[in-house]
Amino acid sequence: MFSWLTSSSSSPATSSSDSQSEPATTSTPTSQPAASVPVSSRPFASIQAEEDARLRAELPTPAEVPGCLTLFDTYLTCYMLRPQLLSIYRYGEYSECSVKLEDFKWCMAQKGLDAEGRRDAWIQRRAEWWARRRTERSSEDVWNIRKEPLENFPPTGEIVLEETLAT
Repeated sequence: MFSWLTSSSSSPATSSSDSQSEPATTSTPTSQPAASVPVSSRPFASIQAEEDARLRAELPTPAEVPGCLTLFDTYLTCYMLRPQLLSIYRYGEYSECSVKLEDFKWCMAQKGLDAEGRRDAWIQRRAEWWARRRTERSSEDVWNIRKEPLENFPPTGEIVLEETLAT
């Protein structure tokens, strides 16, 4: 719809996965990739294993895994005005809420498992999701990290005053 707003470096798959909000029980991955090896060049299995270990530490008991009602609420929240406007502002298109619906459907299909089995299945599912997200392109790919700060930044009062008077 607003193709002129989308970055040339982002793909629709990236924007839909970035716009997916996390349940309250998960957070941004805290494990840092090896400094010498870019995340995208590392094997998917090793990234997934890191995410699995992180999620197992983050969700130590089955009670910490989001329930189906929580996932359904997350799905319905996706269609509210604020998240949709935020997605249009950030990505130039509406939020893709089908991913959240798939999470809810998956949860309903796991009802036959015991609590520990649901926890293990949820951790495996989220570890795969985080590993895919870490290996795909991101909006952060367009920024270059500065090795040194800019010269004369922040500007001193004299430089700002001279530039203001010059215009």
